Amino acid sequence: MIKMKKIIIFCLFYFNVGVAIQAQDCCYPDKDGMYSYYINVKENNIKKSFSKDSLMHTLKKSKFFLNKDAKNYDKDIKVVYKSFPTAKTKLLQQSVTIRSYNSNLDIELSKYSDVFNFVEKICHPKDMLLYEPNDYSYLGEEASDHLDLIKAPQAWEITKSDSRILVGVTDNYIEPSHEDLENKISQILCNGTTPDFHGIAVSGCAAAHTDNYKGLASIGFNSKIIFSSHWANDNEVLEMAQIPGVRVINCSWINSCSYSSTADALYQEIRDVHNVVLTFGAGNGVNHCGSLTAYVYPASYESVICVTSVGHSTDYGTVLPIYGKHLWKDCHESTIGDSLSAYHHNDKVDICAPGYRVVSPSLNNSYTNAWGTSFSAPIVAGVCALVASVNPCLTAAEIQDIVISSADTTIYNIPENAAYIGLLGKGRIDAYAAVKKAVELGTVYIQNRTYNSTLVETAETELKSGNSVTNLQPNGNVIIETGSNVTFRATRSIELSPGFEVKLGATFNTEIYESPCF
Repeated sequence: MIKMKKIIIFCLFYFNVGVAIQAQDCCYPDKDGMYSYYINVKENNIKKSFSKDSLMHTLKKSKFFLNKDAKNYDKDIKVVYKSFPTAKTKLLQQSVTIRSYNSNLDIELSKYSDVFNFVEKICHPKDMLLYEPNDYSYLGEEASDHLDLIKAPQAWEITKSDSRILVGVTDNYIEPSHEDLENKISQILCNGTTPDFHGIAVSGCAAAHTDNYKGLASIGFNSKIIFSSHWANDNEVLEMAQIPGVRVINCSWINSCSYSSTADALYQEIRDVHNVVLTFGAGNGVNHCGSLTAYVYPASYESVICVTSVGHSTDYGTVLPIYGKHLWKDCHESTIGDSLSAYHHNDKVDICAPGYRVVSPSLNNSYTNAWGTSFSAPIVAGVCALVASVNPCLTAAEIQDIVISSADTTIYNIPENAAYIGLLGKGRIDAYAAVKKAVELGTVYIQNRTYNSTLVETAETELKSGNSVTNLQPNGNVIIETGSNVTFRATRSIELSPGFEVKLGATFNTEIYESPCF
């Protein structure tokens, strides 16, 4: 099976030099938060290697260019490349694509009429190719704003996880008949006798039933839950980790304020021997081991992911009528300016996630606003499940590294987080960046290759041929010579593009196969 490329229909609005026709109702940034522009350059013979430096060299030839412009453009313009390297039409040969976080770059560049023929802004619709489950905003926009912040819809375009991937939850109680949990529970090892919302909410944050026209969506999407009410029990976590299918276990609890070499070894074994990722809440207040900077355990062991909270529901700078500066996106303090309104932060924290007012399932088939790192941690657990579904052959340590290293570090650029630099981990969880990185790590690019014999090329995730790995490399030039018998195998997709050739008398096959790691 050969995967066909997706066709994206853009809203195109043309910008002649000096004249801007604006239609902002269609102009939204792409999935990476950037805007794209076509710049038609007057000069002929635009090289395939045209880059940001090339663009700056062209701009400096303009009589309208000022030296002060250089610094602004260096900051605003992120990516520059020749739009259509193989095109034959003169207009297309002179086209350069620019990507920028600046939404008005077209207006600024239009003044360089002596070096550009025209500038076009490529306007994306708001919901371009993003999967949004039917329960995404079923309870209102506030039920999904934490998923918006971590780029869940973008991640779901790559994977919606897999029901064979189990998210373990050790907590106090689960309501198996809840409308958002009843079809998501693989097994209940034991359940508490006293109904409590905590375990229900934690389970729902990780993997509530998504796309069921009820309740809310969850980052874990198709992942299933295995539950135990033996919480704060190290041995229970160890035993759960040995159940087939369990790839991540969330533990929204602490059981010690001091380091134990024995417990440290136990959690390292769970990750490195039993191949299970562990997520823990970092702590919620001074009642957790005496201060907001105290180490709590097991969260502070190196082999687990320690998660603290950031806001997700209010735009930066908003002043609410009653609550004031409250729940600003990506800010660590729930009430800005009040350090005691933050949850735990220290150098053992690995990452942060929404944790203030997260809409979650609750008792008696209801829903509630949940507060605490107890609810940040299962969000990270759900992302770990997505990453595992992309490539189930990844080790737990690799999944842990992918999720942490792909975090959004820009939270440290927020002035209100200045006091917490280095204490919130690598940054805020980015589901899209994590699964994208997992795909890239499992992708095999075949370029400039000639096959003359019988061979099988295999990739666990994606196998691509004829693609440009970077702007600086030519297209594939992959040739299957006469008499050769070549098979491309991958577990997710195989993509071929111009530059791939099968000669007469050669045999070429593609195969999508089941991953051996489930």
